[in-house]
Parts: sequence; C-alpha cells; structure tokens
Amino acid sequence: MELLANLREHILNSPLKIKPEDLLTFANDGQITSHQGDVNDHFSISYDAKIIVTDYTGSADTLFYIVLQWLKANNANHSTTPIRFNADIINHKTSDVEIIVNLEENVGANPVEGGIQLVHNGVKPIDICPLSAINWQLFIAPDPDPVAEWIETGE
Repeated sequence: MELLANLREHILNSPLKIKPEDLLTFANDGQITSHQGDVNDHFSISYDAKIIVTDYTGSADTLFYIVLQWLKANNANHSTTPIRFNADIINHKTSDVEIIVNLEENVGANPVEGGIQLVHNGVKPIDICPLSAINWQLFIAPDPDPVAEWIETGE
C-alpha cells in the first residue's frame, strides 16, 4: 500500500502544516486481483484509502485540493468523483475531516536469481498532449490492415 503511504507523506509535506499525530490513515475494503498465468504472476491491490485529519483548522476545500493534486500525479485513472468525505464540526474553528479515496496499485512479480522481486508500480499518470498528425490510421494487431482512418483533405 505504497500509494497510501505516499499520500500521507504528501499531506504532511503540504503547506497545510498538519502534524503527523493529527493524520490517521487506513486501508479499508481491500481486494487483490490476480493476473496469474504461465508467464504473468502480477497482481493488483485496490482499497479505499481513509485519511482522517483531526482538529483541522483550515479550509476543507484546501485539503481536498491537495489530495486532488496528488491523485492527478499518482493515480491518474481515478474517477471524476474521486473523493468521498465526512466532517465532524467540533466548533467554529476546528473539525475532524475524513477523506475516502479508492486507490489501485499494480504489483509486478519479476523473477530474480533466488526468488521473486515485487515491484509496486501504482497507476501512472496518462500523458495527454495534443498530437500534430494530420492523417490517422487505427490498427488492431495482428491484422496489418487499418480498421479505421482519417485523412485531412485540405478542404
């Protein structure tokens, strides 16, 4: 559950000045998905990461923004509604804020001399950038012929 540890560290290092003793982190409702096969022993770990900030005096919006920025960089395949939350308003200045985020980590099982090395990949961000190609063709392997194409005609 490296992503949860990484998210905890991100929150503690943010400008919010949250103290470690005021930040509780849990992994709930976890599930392992096996991708085993003849040459593939990889698996995925998915879980609800529960982050509780106690005695929080800042804006909940700022806390949500910090978590959203971390998600954008570390778990890009998240849903469009990635954060669920609960808040206990203690008084006019202080609240306990619970944030729940679904996280998924891919774990590669790579053979090494004398055993297996497990490598946590997380779900890497998708690099989205505009492409400058004018003509497009879509191929589905192993068929060498395109299944679709778009060609700019200049009209």
